[in-house]
Amino acid sequence: MSVLTYPCEGEEVTHNPLEGDAFDTGSMNYSIGILFLFILTIVGFLFRSRYLDRPLSGRYRFGLALLQAIPLLLLAWLLIDPRFHGGYKETLTKVIALVVDDSPSMSLSDDESGGTRLEAAEKWVEDIQRDWQEEPHQAHLSAFRTSQLVPAGVSASDYAAVIEGLLQKIQPDRLASVILIGDGQHHGPQSPVLAADSLGVPMNTVGIGAAQKSEFIQARWIEAPGEVAPGTPFLSRWQVESDTTEPVAAEVHITFASDEVLSRDISLEPAHSMQEDWIGLRSVKSGMHLLRLVVNSKRTGELITQATASIHVEASTPSILILESEPSRLAQSFSQAVLHNGRYRILRPVSLGDGSGILWDLFRSDTESQAKAPWSHEKMVRLDPSHWEALLEETLPNINMLVLGKNPLGRMPAKWLEVLEQHFQSNRTGLLALPGAESLAPRVQKGGLKEVLVLMEQRSPSLRALDLSFPEDSRNHPSLAPIWSLISRPLQIGPDKFFDQRPPYSTLLVSDPSEKPLVLETRMGLSHAILVAPENLWTLAAFGGGSEGTGTSLLEGLWLGVADYLAGYSIPRKIKVEAHPNPGVVGQQIKVIVQDPSITPGPPLSGLEVKATDGQWQVLPLSPDPDWAGLGSTTWYARQAGDYTMRYARQDSHSIQIRVLDQSPESSDRLLNESLLRDLAESTGGQYAMFADRARIMSDIDFPPLTVQRSGSFPLRHDLRFGAGLAILFCLGWGIRRLLSLP
Repeated sequence: MSVLTYPCEGEEVTHNPLEGDAFDTGSMNYSIGILFLFILTIVGFLFRSRYLDRPLSGRYRFGLALLQAIPLLLLAWLLIDPRFHGGYKETLTKVIALVVDDSPSMSLSDDESGGTRLEAAEKWVEDIQRDWQEEPHQAHLSAFRTSQLVPAGVSASDYAAVIEGLLQKIQPDRLASVILIGDGQHHGPQSPVLAADSLGVPMNTVGIGAAQKSEFIQARWIEAPGEVAPGTPFLSRWQVESDTTEPVAAEVHITFASDEVLSRDISLEPAHSMQEDWIGLRSVKSGMHLLRLVVNSKRTGELITQATASIHVEASTPSILILESEPSRLAQSFSQAVLHNGRYRILRPVSLGDGSGILWDLFRSDTESQAKAPWSHEKMVRLDPSHWEALLEETLPNINMLVLGKNPLGRMPAKWLEVLEQHFQSNRTGLLALPGAESLAPRVQKGGLKEVLVLMEQRSPSLRALDLSFPEDSRNHPSLAPIWSLISRPLQIGPDKFFDQRPPYSTLLVSDPSEKPLVLETRMGLSHAILVAPENLWTLAAFGGGSEGTGTSLLEGLWLGVADYLAGYSIPRKIKVEAHPNPGVVGQQIKVIVQDPSITPGPPLSGLEVKATDGQWQVLPLSPDPDWAGLGSTTWYARQAGDYTMRYARQDSHSIQIRVLDQSPESSDRLLNESLLRDLAESTGGQYAMFADRARIMSDIDFPPLTVQRSGSFPLRHDLRFGAGLAILFCLGWGIRRLLSLP
């Protein structure tokens, strides 16, 4: 009898009961080495020349030769004739295998013991070992964890691999019975029931874990920004998770700052289900606001669940930078519109021509909104040449929108052009291009800014007056939101310029009745740009009949809509990148979602990159969501396991780490799978019991005979005594020949 100590992680079994008890095959093989050593010694003597110079002679010549030949002939005969092979018989003790599932799901708590499932199972194994040692038994008891039986890189919950590993540890004819203790959560490509059939012995299973699951419905906010800037749009993602036995009809209500922003009916299906969606919101007032998700029963109206998130709307005012060396009426009308009621802050640099410059900081507060002076709140800062040259590089990252007016850079420092080009290669600042900005086109070499300026160059004059109209397919554009009620009839501005062509994937915002493009929106790298062709758009106020006329209201509303739309793209903290699932598996589809206000429905974008730890960056196409602005996604398949970095807009602050595994991660379902454990037991003739009834597994099951008889034969050359005797006989013949040889 041999009682095994249950091996802890990292320890080996102290005794191996799998070898035979009555027959030692290792000692037989020693004779081969001994015989080889003797023969090697004799051969060495034979090849020494002085011994070969002494031939046999005299009357003993033939007798000595025969004496040396007899061992060689006897050796050949005994090795060839199978009648001289040795035989053996042995009695082996069978093994009862205790297998404990130590997969991640076994680390959950066990209600009965108060500890984890794995701790409860191991304690029972220790009790079995102690009882087995106190009472005599005719079988060995071997205990294993599933992680000790599977190859490296294979999940410990792959029951089929566990069974294959058990057969490699214990010879099939030595196996008496198998007792598996686990929760039945199998994660592997092969069926464990089919693998259990290869055991040839009963497999008894003990289920541990919660067999019943409680019903629940839970609401949560998955994504909700902690802070946002006033007036800028942002996205939040809500989720309702349920696990019920019956379908539930429910109503979802979402409120932000006490205003209801969404009401929707949902149906929660039986079993485990999950519903989630994004919602676009816009902050208006500064302060702390509550974002509330409420789920009510559609049948009774009672509250089922709710979730809240706090969002802080910062008190800072969005900033707009205007680059214009020659003042224009169009830029002035834009400034007056966005400064109204303190909605935006305007920064306007002016070069003094001697290497220095002035930065105007313009802002109009709410109390001064009715002031007669258009620039009621002004700040002027004069900068020396060194600070003036670094102004644009320091200012661009902090602004929300850029306006290029007439002759944008003029006598500005030459470094500003390089800063401007680099900024739009990796940032999302919205751009408004006004007539006169095309003068910068010859100086810009490449990139999205170059494409925008080339479009501004490609404008032609109209010989007749232009009527402003708004295409039907663009009336829902966010930049036109403030003037939706004013675009029912066209307004005339007189002869002016229009764009020669409309670029692909652009949105036509304003045109004339013949669809000549006047104002359009297009992509510019990672951001968006709105281009204005007419130079006299500011005259809408005069044609509308003064400050209270339709023209004035339409122009102010258009500028406010454009500013609100473009200013929302430059908030870096609004950008988020996430991957599902993470970690993933080699060959598995990993969905990458990018949340960026600058993304609008349209063609695929660049800007998303991925690389392995020691690899090169690879560009992934980012597809904008067809229904939601601000969302883009792509599907990525990893070909090798390892750690990957994925970034957006070439910014390390917008990057995530993705781990790719060789095998599938464990399932999130950690409940007891009784059906699998029962099938394993019944298919092999064993029994299944819950952990509470585990005692009957050891008391009620019928073990087969616990010993096995083995018999067989082995070649005589493996016998130690035969090898030694043959070598001695050969040496004796050589010695007699040596003594009787002539000198």
